[in-house]
Amino acid sequence: MRTLKGLRAEELLYRRLQPCCPFKGKIHSIFSSTMNLMEEGGRLWTLSIEREMYLPGTLEISGKINFEEYQHLLGKPVHLASGMLVLGHSLQVDLSEILMRKPEERGSLAKGAGNPKDNLEKTLEELRIHGKRGGCLSFFLPGPQEGYLEKAFQDRISAVKTTGDFRQILGLGLGLTPSGDDFALGFMAMASYLPGSLVRDTAQKLRTLLEHGTVSTTEVSLQMLHFGKEDRFPGALTNFCEEILYGSDAEKRKSAMEKLLNIGSISGTDMASGALFALQLHLEQQCGGNDDKKS
Repeated sequence: MRTLKGLRAEELLYRRLQPCCPFKGKIHSIFSSTMNLMEEGGRLWTLSIEREMYLPGTLEISGKINFEEYQHLLGKPVHLASGMLVLGHSLQVDLSEILMRKPEERGSLAKGAGNPKDNLEKTLEELRIHGKRGGCLSFFLPGPQEGYLEKAFQDRISAVKTTGDFRQILGLGLGLTPSGDDFALGFMAMASYLPGSLVRDTAQKLRTLLEHGTVSTTEVSLQMLHFGKEDRFPGALTNFCEEILYGSDAEKRKSAMEKLLNIGSISGTDMASGALFALQLHLEQQCGGNDDKKS
């Protein structure tokens, strides 16, 4: 039995891992740097190598490990025993010294006013160059796209501008977290910084859709969206939003985008696309509202 040292746990998971809480479940999926655990009741949590920024529902361990070497644990039981999170018969995590990790505090006041309109335009230019193709970035690319998914995203994201309805986007795409879901998460993250806006209202409709339990997508992606519904977003995503809204340092903004784009194979690009779409829509609606007031 190999013992891993628990480093810190996101606050929701930290509470679930207390000795007074009977934690039982199974190993849901395994990747090189993460292992997803499904608790009885259906909630997903993540065991991960150490991360620079906050990730919802994640227990980080110190040291190096390739979880893919433990594929034989897939589907095996997980439980708490004597201060250890026991994973099948091969791994256990020592929880005796884990720290609680909370979402980063939002830094709007510290960063200042910024220039969202200019930052949006510059970041879109950079995203078109550095973003990964095949998903929601297609909405911001010139001309019709040839690939089925890219064309579908162009059409369906355009429809969201009119209807505010995400149902045709959620679950669309490939992989563990389909591009449409990552886009929706980015939209919710940016909208959370825009109180009193029509974009915030659209995000609330998306939250209501998730609460009704009618979204068809992967289990991992659905859990990600439910964390977003609770305003729990990856730190790289919230930092990106803050740099666009409040930042005035071009290098910090580019660095924030680079860190976000490093999430998954294409997930970071889709999240960035969703966040920028939300801000673009917000600014367009503001201009429309101002024009209405002048007329």
